[in-house]
Amino acid sequence: MGRQRKVAGCCLLCRLNTRTISRRLPMQSNVRVSLGADRFRNDLKDLLPVLPGTKVGLAVSGGPDSMALAWLAQHTLHDVGLRIAVVDHGLRTDSAREAALVQERVAVLGLHADILTWTPPAPVRSRKMERARLARYALLRQWALENGILRVWLGHHADDQRETIALRQAQGARGEGLRGMDAMRTDAEVLFERPVLRWSKADLLEICALNQLPFVSDPTNSDPKTGRGRFREENAGKAATTMPASLPTQVRARTAGLASHPLGHIWARRDGFGAPELRAACAWVRGGHYAPTARQTQTALLDLERPAGRLALFGCVVENRSGGWILVTRETRRSNPLIPAQMEDGQWRVDDRWIVDQPGGQWAFLGVTSGKGIPGLTSRAAASCLTWNGQVPTFDGTRLVWAGNSAVFAPRRPLFVPLKAVEAGDKRAL
Repeated sequence: MGRQRKVAGCCLLCRLNTRTISRRLPMQSNVRVSLGADRFRNDLKDLLPVLPGTKVGLAVSGGPDSMALAWLAQHTLHDVGLRIAVVDHGLRTDSAREAALVQERVAVLGLHADILTWTPPAPVRSRKMERARLARYALLRQWALENGILRVWLGHHADDQRETIALRQAQGARGEGLRGMDAMRTDAEVLFERPVLRWSKADLLEICALNQLPFVSDPTNSDPKTGRGRFREENAGKAATTMPASLPTQVRARTAGLASHPLGHIWARRDGFGAPELRAACAWVRGGHYAPTARQTQTALLDLERPAGRLALFGCVVENRSGGWILVTRETRRSNPLIPAQMEDGQWRVDDRWIVDQPGGQWAFLGVTSGKGIPGLTSRAAASCLTWNGQVPTFDGTRLVWAGNSAVFAPRRPLFVPLKAVEAGDKRAL
């Protein structure tokens, strides 16, 4: 609210002196800036506490969203090491120049930015936006590890959330497929957080305007050749529909009752093994970022109530074992050959779970009917291990080893069960 001004008459007899006229003055810009910082500080309460002496990484593209995020972080965090990363995807001829420009503009704020340049292992001719996104996460993850950074903040906002949900809806997604982005994305070594997910694009543009923050606009964001670009073109000028951001996932977690093995399977105690534990186990064993839906999980739990229960779920095999244990392993089809795929960071993965040194050759699952195994493992646990050129590997305690090659199990997310889900019985969490 603005201050009130009292307007008096020119003399004691003037009619204006018989009353006080209240006139609204424009709110001072510094007041609005303070309110923005206070709002951001309050939103941070939904994330892990930012402790003095720690580091926080910021992914800054130079657009208004990330520039506003950088300013808000700088003016609300104290005694915290802020590190900036600018990703140059190299997909446009002037991308290197733009990255250098963003670096200069961040320096004006008193912050140093590292430029991370993506060098694709092969020419990018299809799925450019998807591959650029995966490369961005890979570069940020490696940058964070090299600089001792656990948390990296991203500038996704409420309008991005609305677009994501609308695009998924147009693709036929239902139920949990329409959840949108979470406030936190957990990788194996780095936490990617979205502290302005409840802010609108207009809110962040206002922060830039009030603080005279220059920003750039990436033309690919409005390119109608991409799904998101077409959506923005078709919905230009339309009023934004309010869509709440996904509830933030608590990072505090437990793994009690879950025993993971470096070869990618999990033993779990049947007592206390509920939906959050099953989803966490399947997500980790499968190796990716995602987990089975709540409906799939509930159906699976009913099947597991049978003493000899055994089922396939989300590419995993879940079965009751003796002594009150449950074993979760990768589902295998030994007849199907495995094709190595090169990731955006240049590494080669087999079955999206194993990082291998040498991708060439024939890859397959060991399988439960091969008559061969790995010492110390049950046949079911060994079944999802790899063979290379028909050779059964040895296990050195951390990886599979052949003469001239090796493979390490490398899930994309850690094994954790959010305490909030456990305490509240929230079937959506994870």
